[in-house]
Amino acid sequence: MEPDRARLADQVKARRNALGLTQRGAAVKADVATQTWINVEQGEKVRERTLHRVDRALKWEPGSALAVLKGGDPTPVPGSTPPAMTATDQAFAELRDELEKLRDEVQELRDSQRS
Repeated sequence: MEPDRARLADQVKARRNALGLTQRGAAVKADVATQTWINVEQGEKVRERTLHRVDRALKWEPGSALAVLKGGDPTPVPGSTPPAMTATDQAFAELRDELEKLRDEVQELRDSQRS
């Protein structure tokens, strides 16, 4: 059975937004590089240990990300389920992510000009 990375990507992004985390903030909680977190959200293949870290950052029970890859559902840690996001909250979360990406691009441009 082929891992369902697209489904995992959707679940991870939805949970991160529901928890009010940016990609960078989630990566910090997971102790992974921001690019690694982005790779998860883009459905790229990542290491199993990264998936364990995703579980921790998203307050999912251990093994939840792997379960999603196999067609199951993530299991939130008891008491960790945030209130449902409104459409406005979702739009704000997406804008926040885009701003974070732009900020990173500006920083990369500044760094390349210094070199």
